[in-house]
Parts: sequence; structure tokens; C-alpha cells
Amino acid sequence: MAKILTWRWKECSDTPSEEPSTSKAAPKQRKMREFFVKWADMSYWHCDWITELQLDVFHPLMYRYINVCSDIIHVILHIYIYIYIYIYIYILYIYIVYDTLLYD
Repeated sequence: MAKILTWRWKECSDTPSEEPSTSKAAPKQRKMREFFVKWADMSYWHCDWITELQLDVFHPLMYRYINVCSDIIHVILHIYIYIYIYIYIYILYIYIVYDTLLYD
């Protein structure tokens, strides 16, 4: 495998067992990540979707790398959100203070 191009969530139902179930509930839907990968020494025409389990078993370093990168992206995103909220609250504070000073 050369690189991971993107990933998506895929809905997967639990595999039904061979013995009949006594519950009338539908099988649980669970989400599973699939990765769109480009294979080494092949063109982009031969890219495939592989499951997270396949990536973890056959390419563990690439799997760890993608998990670390996604964790870093989430941390950076949370930092930007907190900065945005802080700036928004500060602007509201300034507006309220100047508004009260102008009309008093």
C-alpha cells in the first residue's frame, strides 16, 4: 500500500448467528471505518476501499499513523473552537461595556 487517500464511515449490521434469535429486535447497526487506499506500483485506477481491521492487520504502522494524525486534528480543532468562543465573548463584553458607557 502506498498511501491512504481518504476514509468514510460504513454502516455494518452484526453478522447473524446460525442459531435463531429469540429477540424480535432488528440486528444492531454499527459504524466501521473504511479507508480508500492507493496500492504501491499500481495506478490510481486500482484504488480500493479496505476495512479498518484489514489496515490494522496488514499495515499496522500506517494505521497507527492515521490514528495519531486524526487525534492531532481533533486537538487543533478544539483549540480553534475555544479561541473563537473566547474572542466572541470578549467582543460581546466590549460591546456591552461601551454601550452602557455611551447611554449613561
